[in-house]
Amino acid sequence: MIRALVLVALLAPAALAHDFWIEPGTRQLRVGEHFQGEPVRGSAPVLAVQRNGAVMLTYRSGTWATHTLSRAKFEQYLREEGVHGVQPTGDSQRERFTRFAKSHVRGDAAAIGPLGWRFEIVPLSPSRFRVDYEGAPLPNALVVALSRSGEKLSARTDAAGVVTLDLSAGAWLIKSVHVVPASPDSGVEWESLWASVTFAR
Repeated sequence: MIRALVLVALLAPAALAHDFWIEPGTRQLRVGEHFQGEPVRGSAPVLAVQRNGAVMLTYRSGTWATHTLSRAKFEQYLREEGVHGVQPTGDSQRERFTRFAKSHVRGDAAAIGPLGWRFEIVPLSPSRFRVDYEGAPLPNALVVALSRSGEKLSARTDAAGVVTLDLSAGAWLIKSVHVVPASPDSGVEWESLWASVTFAR
């Protein structure tokens, strides 16, 4: 029963507003809420990136996952994730989504730099992060930080796509969501991109 619930959470994040991350210090993918969740298996492996003496574990969804939401549920999802500028039409919204997750292992996380992903959170220092979309900084993106001890911080990126968060010691999950219109030949109206980075300070 637990396995079935985890699978549903992984396949329908917009409906259930679940987060997705790499557990700090491991290659384990997890899904849940408030930085508490269950292990899952992804469609692609967790890979290590090493640059300038730093190591980052990384994961990208291997395929798109698609589902349909009522307009009310979709609008609730947008509010909960702090997504602005999206105007749904019609009674139902067909959406596909993908995940981009990182976990800092050792060294200076800023030394890794961007990975060239379509959507990603790029650590700049222990308290500063940049959100990139299609290789460019993304202004006004909501970034949420969740600690394992229950703290929650949030702020929007500035014109340079950068946000500063006053993080205490401990394990943290930093996350952001971006929603864009899908291409006309995709068979869906929207694409949701989910990015996260975890680390222990």
